[in-house]
Amino acid sequence: FMQQAGVLHAMSQDIEINRGFSDEYLSLYLLEKFQRCDSCVIDYYIGFADSNRKMVCATGWVPPEDYEASKREWYKEAVINNKLVYITPYLDADTKEMVITLAEPIRDGDKLLGVLAADILLTDVMKLAQDVHIDKKHYSFLLDDRYNFIVHPHPDFQPLASESRNASQVMQGLYRPLTERIQEGRYPIIELKDYDNSKRCFALSEIKETGWTFGIAIPHSEYFGPLKKLWYGFALALAISLFIGFIIILPVVRSLLRPIEDLHQAVGRFADKDFSARSPVTSTDEVGELSNNFNRMADIIQEYNVGLERRVEERTVAIRNLLDNAGQGFLSFGSNLQVNQEYSSECKRIFAYDVAGQYFPMVIFPGDEAERQFMENALQTTLEEKDEYRRGVYLSLLPEELMINGRHIRLEYKVISDQHQQENRSMMLIITDITEKRCLEKQMEEERELLEMVVKVVANRDDFLEYRNDFRRFYVHGIEELLDSGLPRDEIIAEIYRQIHTFKGGFAQMRMSHLFNQLHDCESEIAASRDELREMSAVEIKDFFDSFKLLEAMAKDISLLEEVLGEDFLERDNKLLIDEQRLLEIKQKIITCLAPWECKMLLPYIKRLRFRPFKELLRSYPENVASLAESLGKSLLPLRITGGDMLVDSDYYHDFCKSLSHVFRNAIDHGLESPEDRLELGKNEYGIISCDIKEEDGGIAIVISDDGRGIDIELLKQQALDRGLCDEEYLEGLSFEEALQLIFADSLSSKEKVSSISGRGMGLPAVKAELEKLGGIVEISSEKEWGTRFCFWLPAHDKIDVEDFNIEGIINPLLETAREFFSREIGITLLHSSEVKRKKRQELLRITAFITIKGVIRSDFILSADEELGRYLVQAMTMDEIESGAEEDFVEDVLAECANIILGNSIKLFPGISELVMMEVPVTLYSDQTAIKHLQADIWTCDFLFEEGRLRLGLISQKDIYSCY
Repeated sequence: FMQQAGVLHAMSQDIEINRGFSDEYLSLYLLEKFQRCDSCVIDYYIGFADSNRKMVCATGWVPPEDYEASKREWYKEAVINNKLVYITPYLDADTKEMVITLAEPIRDGDKLLGVLAADILLTDVMKLAQDVHIDKKHYSFLLDDRYNFIVHPHPDFQPLASESRNASQVMQGLYRPLTERIQEGRYPIIELKDYDNSKRCFALSEIKETGWTFGIAIPHSEYFGPLKKLWYGFALALAISLFIGFIIILPVVRSLLRPIEDLHQAVGRFADKDFSARSPVTSTDEVGELSNNFNRMADIIQEYNVGLERRVEERTVAIRNLLDNAGQGFLSFGSNLQVNQEYSSECKRIFAYDVAGQYFPMVIFPGDEAERQFMENALQTTLEEKDEYRRGVYLSLLPEELMINGRHIRLEYKVISDQHQQENRSMMLIITDITEKRCLEKQMEEERELLEMVVKVVANRDDFLEYRNDFRRFYVHGIEELLDSGLPRDEIIAEIYRQIHTFKGGFAQMRMSHLFNQLHDCESEIAASRDELREMSAVEIKDFFDSFKLLEAMAKDISLLEEVLGEDFLERDNKLLIDEQRLLEIKQKIITCLAPWECKMLLPYIKRLRFRPFKELLRSYPENVASLAESLGKSLLPLRITGGDMLVDSDYYHDFCKSLSHVFRNAIDHGLESPEDRLELGKNEYGIISCDIKEEDGGIAIVISDDGRGIDIELLKQQALDRGLCDEEYLEGLSFEEALQLIFADSLSSKEKVSSISGRGMGLPAVKAELEKLGGIVEISSEKEWGTRFCFWLPAHDKIDVEDFNIEGIINPLLETAREFFSREIGITLLHSSEVKRKKRQELLRITAFITIKGVIRSDFILSADEELGRYLVQAMTMDEIESGAEEDFVEDVLAECANIILGNSIKLFPGISELVMMEVPVTLYSDQTAIKHLQADIWTCDFLFEEGRLRLGLISQKDIYSCY
């Protein structure tokens, strides 16, 4: 059973190192070990610290409901002692055989996971103890660590199933002197009156591993009788011999004493490594002969020693040359951790200095105190550990690869034991420079990633081009437009966050690693810096995003693609029935050349030519879903998208369809179980995710469903409560369907750790935001263990008519945008604004910017400022410091930029209008006492008064002005 103790200890270490703590893994592991163990093992089992987990047994034994492993003696003893313990043996009621329980705690780091135990038969041990006897009058016995009899010839002392017999309690304490000596740790021969009234001598021996005691009882007469006779005879013979010897030997001793003393001194000097020492005795007797032989032996040894030293020196030089040219570093150190003088030249090249006598932890961790301290403790523990299994575990904790002086270094450790003194150990270190190998591996990994990206882009070229163009528009214009929109700063940051999250998912599917990594860093920094972003100005926020160099990262990925595919691959535009670029050119000519009413009639039809089947917006998802499921180890049947043949404006639905990647990712990552869990639940090991698109209630319904674990509504409520999204009273009042809508709340995620796939709680809120932009709604249904169903309903968007609206519909948003711009971006306070007036003539101030609008609206926008305000705008909008008096050189360009921003932001307030109008390049005028008059048009004008100067806005338009649909 001592061998089984070693096996149990190895099993405990194996479980802790492999970190296999699931019930399934542990059950299989114990069963495998049980099937391979000796017949003396009755069972292996594990009791857990978590009261909610059932005990795992190798034999499959299921404990009763009220069984609590943590209250059992074997469990408590192992936890208290924090090591392998031997539990007091007991007699099994069924087998009538003695059994001992071995137990050792299992830990996950500093956390107690449970206790591993084994029941072992003591049949072999008992037989061995019973067989130890000399004759019938002698007998042997065995006591456990509590002095209970395990083996004894007398039936009254043998253990019963109901109780054990204690040595200090039987026969009115007859054996108490034995137990007292054992407690004191002394094991002399003890004389006692035994159970049969005969006097016996008891010899005891401790079994240190278990704390048991083995004893032999010998009759008193047989033990001391022969000893006394022998003693008397020996004493008499000794006395006679000493007397005779003294008389006879004294003269001889005197004659031999001097030569022997001389010989002794010569031998002593030789033993002290004085190989020149020789004996001066030259007599012809035995001592002289011995002296002569010693001198000859000394000559031979001295000659041999000289030759040996020469050969050792030659061998040392050869070994040093071998090690110095092996391409590896070799050094060693003892328990003081100081590098020995002998080490290979490669070590000096790697560490760049002489390491002899240096403290080894300082050599490899010169600037990291924490790592140095860990290395010191680990090495000393390893060298002091006697158990080979534990020493192997400690060695596995030592670092195997480090960066030293900018190079990748691999370390191998060898423990060397002294052949004469096993407790004296040293450590040999084999150091290998693997920098070239790691560089080659990195290059191969980059090649693999590039090939993956090329394959993805080639297979999904249209999606890639859409992602690329959408991201460029968002980064170049979208962020700035959001900052100029006048929305609360929190909403702007949340919208940018959602867009970044969505783009990250799209580019991840394309394997664009440089851009993906930068987007992930940007997303993380936004999450960590929300409070700081709220306080930043628009310029500072733009600088914040510029610091991540997102466009440069995308350009780097695209450059790699162009190296493989050629530049023309990304330059060729998509073709539908008509060249898409040609359609855009036709549209631009219509806007530029035709009258508003003609634009109103033709542009919607041009746009309809670019309509595509709705399902094409989702064409990349089957492959992306399969790829993601494979990377997560989920088994999934191919995603089938049914329906969706209706033609739609792909630009209008594009952002929403792109955001659906979050729904599919959540279905795979959160919804689908592992193949093992699905089989355990009685499901097919392959999960199902389906997508059905159909026309319904005048709109489009997209139904995405899975057969996974469903949404845990109680967990969802608890997450909302923990994140402060709502209070308990509000949650209690929610119906099941209302509570499911919590899944769309910002920052709400059931995952404990953030990964590159999910866990931030921003994916589904991004879907909801895009859905609400389209005026759509969503319904969710979910059943625990049976799956979740999302039904998105989108209003149809296929009208070709353009609605009419009056001039007030344009001028009022234009004025509001101007007020917001000068207040938020320029930082000046509006003192007064006049009412909007309709005129035929408008006087201009000192500097004026004109922008012509063409398309379904034909108009001219006028922005005019006095000289004082113009100079202030130059100082406010230019990054470089402008010398006083030099503002005049920049004022026209600055006012033109202001006009572009105000008009552009105003047009965005009307859905779809940006596609049906064109803003021409601003024209500026610098003059005094100038007015503008339009005989066939009205001029709508308004004056603004600031502390810094005056501003006049105007809009010239024909009477019939059209909006987009």
